[in-house]
Amino acid sequence: MNMLTVRQRPLRTALLLATAALTSSCAVGPNFHKPEAPANAGYATAPLPATSSSAPIHGGEVQHYIAGRDIPFEWWELFESKALNSLIDKAFKANPTITAAQAALGKLESWSMRSRASSFRRSGRHIRPSATKYLAI
Repeated sequence: MNMLTVRQRPLRTALLLATAALTSSCAVGPNFHKPEAPANAGYATAPLPATSSSAPIHGGEVQHYIAGRDIPFEWWELFESKALNSLIDKAFKANPTITAAQAALGKLESWSMRSRASSFRRSGRHIRPSATKYLAI
């Protein structure tokens, strides 16, 4: 294979891809209109019931499903659980930004890896150096 052919191959490939992209972009035509979405599009194949079934236990009352309702940002408050609200308030105070939460998760991951490593030392189990490169943590 001579050098001229090797140099021309990327140019030919780029030209072929550009030609294919340009010709396929015109496939729908200039008068293309986006079709309407199906009327009852959803996740289920059959329509869902308006209510759930009930159970003879505490909290087993009938639930009513409301389709198309917007979920508030504080979705956990819909459960009306003081324990859950308190836990989430603590989490927001400890991690007010995404960066702070990521840093906290990084520290926790590091701590978790160290605790796993120390369990191998305490149990007397040993890992061969050749096997450590395949150890998934």
